[in-house]
Amino acid sequence: MINEIEIFQKNNPQVTDVYGFFFDLAGIPRGKLYPISYLKKLVEGAAAPRSCFVLNVLGEQQARDVGNVDGDPDCMLRMIPGSLKTMPWANGSVAQCHLQFLETDGETLLDIDPRNVLQNLLTRLETEFKYKVVCAFELEFFLCDIDAARNGDVKPPIASRNQRRDTNSILGLDCLESYQEVLQEIIYCAREQGLPVTPFSAEMGRGQFEITLDHHDNPMLMADQTFMLQRIIRQVSLKHRMGATFMSKPVNGDAGTGMHMHVSLLDENGKNIFSTKGGAEASDALLHSIGGMLATLPESMLVLAPNVNAFRRFEAGQCVAVSRTWGIENRTVALRVPFAAGNEKAWRIENRIAGGDANVYLMLASALAGIHYGMTNKIDPGPATDDFAEEVDEGMPMTFDSALEAFKEGKILPEYLGKDYVKLYSEVKRLETEAFYEHISQRELDWFIRFEG
Repeated sequence: MINEIEIFQKNNPQVTDVYGFFFDLAGIPRGKLYPISYLKKLVEGAAAPRSCFVLNVLGEQQARDVGNVDGDPDCMLRMIPGSLKTMPWANGSVAQCHLQFLETDGETLLDIDPRNVLQNLLTRLETEFKYKVVCAFELEFFLCDIDAARNGDVKPPIASRNQRRDTNSILGLDCLESYQEVLQEIIYCAREQGLPVTPFSAEMGRGQFEITLDHHDNPMLMADQTFMLQRIIRQVSLKHRMGATFMSKPVNGDAGTGMHMHVSLLDENGKNIFSTKGGAEASDALLHSIGGMLATLPESMLVLAPNVNAFRRFEAGQCVAVSRTWGIENRTVALRVPFAAGNEKAWRIENRIAGGDANVYLMLASALAGIHYGMTNKIDPGPATDDFAEEVDEGMPMTFDSALEAFKEGKILPEYLGKDYVKLYSEVKRLETEAFYEHISQRELDWFIRFEG
């Protein structure tokens, strides 16, 4: 990596400082601004507190067992090879690099880093099955009038081209053209950082857009790039005096924000094991994988919908699943198999449950856990759903509290994510939500404070 740094400095002599960052339990980027001369120390390994990974969404330390009674000991962080990049949206004197966390021996992965939770599961899958994971992510987000949003009024920004706010228009070209400057700069910055982005489209909500990262057979790199793309979208939007949010349900009455994940498996010869007969039919491996993902779905809900707001998104008729269902070419089910007849490479599972603010590492880890569990135990997914899946499944946690209980008491996911990590994640989310409920909202005052009668 020293060579990587030297080449970078030679090609970018204007860079004087580097943001070194990681993504925490809530998927929020955190880190420090380092002088570029410090990068070689980040290759060797620098110290950082373990409590970095037990922060709530406000950056407050939550868990008792980590960063509290243990005295908050240090761990080691290192720069991830290939992650040192310029920041095209910023001034030319700063760059960024992604950091990985290790135990102080410099070898063992720190098991409370969500990225390492995924890495441990990928290693297990590749060791036991010899399969390579291929995945892709679709990111939905809202562009907001940042000043109005800070005052509690979430609405689209006024577009510079027509001086109007966006309206609901799925695939509307007028929506794209109205916000062309910011969308184009997002694409430019993403490509400059090596992200395999595909075209933008307008979505169901006002000011809502979708962009996709194309399929990749390096799942860890894909997860990293998904987080990076979220960062780019936020930063470029701010540059244009707009806010970009991945909040699951920012606007009453509008569609929510999802993050759809596509997964398939390749054998040692590069063949997609999810299809058979030259791509004409689904394979047993695909059906068993779906069965396992459905079986683990109740336990996974706290990862896929990680806060109180995320559960507001689950409404029938809003292109979000409310049941443990699967189907071929059916956008109302939890696990969709996109049309792929005759193309063996295209057979895959699309998980349509997750909200836009889910932690990408944990989201992918929970899906792979379900796939491994289903294939190992040959789980039958049951019949495919062909019609509109609008009825809420009683076995699906549809509130934060029920999802927390299902995750904490789960029998399957702890064997994959680690029992200690499940306990830690549950504690942080429980304490975060208790703090959230301590605040008396305006609606409570509007409804319950009475002066008459």
